[in-house]
Amino acid sequence: MMRMRVGGEKRFALLLAARDSDYVKKVYGGYFNVFVDALGDEGERWDLFRVVEGDFPDMDELQNYQAFVVSGSPYDAYGNEHWILKLCYLLQTLFSMQKKVLGICFGHQVLCRALGGSVAKSNSGWDIGVREITILKELLPRNSFELDEIPSSLSIIECHQDEVWEVPDGAQVIAYSDKTAVEMFSYGNTVLGIQGHPEYTKDILNNLIDRLISAHSVEVPLAIWSSTMALHLWPKLYKSVKVVAFNTTLSIMICLALTHTIGLTKRDLELIILTTSNDLIVRRLIFQLCRSATVHITKSKEIQGVRQRLYGKQ
Repeated sequence: MMRMRVGGEKRFALLLAARDSDYVKKVYGGYFNVFVDALGDEGERWDLFRVVEGDFPDMDELQNYQAFVVSGSPYDAYGNEHWILKLCYLLQTLFSMQKKVLGICFGHQVLCRALGGSVAKSNSGWDIGVREITILKELLPRNSFELDEIPSSLSIIECHQDEVWEVPDGAQVIAYSDKTAVEMFSYGNTVLGIQGHPEYTKDILNNLIDRLISAHSVEVPLAIWSSTMALHLWPKLYKSVKVVAFNTTLSIMICLALTHTIGLTKRDLELIILTTSNDLIVRRLIFQLCRSATVHITKSKEIQGVRQRLYGKQ
């Protein structure tokens, strides 16, 4: 156990289920600081337990903590690694003690699993970016977790491919989105799970996306080209370095063709993306491929006008 801050009487524990990335260590000094900056307050004492490395709080010390926070993780919450099974047992113990527990992303999922719910991979794949979620305010736990002022909808950073499929008996789904059915759940007044990352900043998300792409952890769907679109676009690839694409996946293929097949350098490329997509990871990959290029993302409402100017009325 590592004691990072000492303050007043209120004592909290962060159960860290991920190792610090090089970026987070360099910019923030580690995920612990990210969490305490986001969730902590003056006069509190926060202790760090790196559960992913087998560092757990002493069972005799549990009663001394007011609340526990379980972080995100690259591991599967339904996995059977020893530390994950030990974490499930700890969460069951905390629940029986009526200790407050907040689970975030992986923490949300493993908390659900430990208390009898089910977790699995999402049928619709990764969710990476900023997602608007709907809060069921009438189901929020009262006098707990300071949720009284939460709005009926909010935007939160997401980065997950697993999700809660079924909450434990007695638990309530208190938020959902068009992508994920269980964005938040509560169990009584002591348990709260959040699928998103309230602690993340945009730069942390962008760095995480870069690492996922570099590690080939995320599959970007291939575009299906119609013969009409191909006839419109491919002549432009050879005659001009200004390329218009009507979706982000198609843009990636054009980037690859320009920078590798035809041999144009990245700085020669001007790419205009016309898209209704909010798929942040696809956009991030485009910027990775074209770091030195001039990239314009045109608002979706302008797409039809550009189509008509380029190809005539459709």
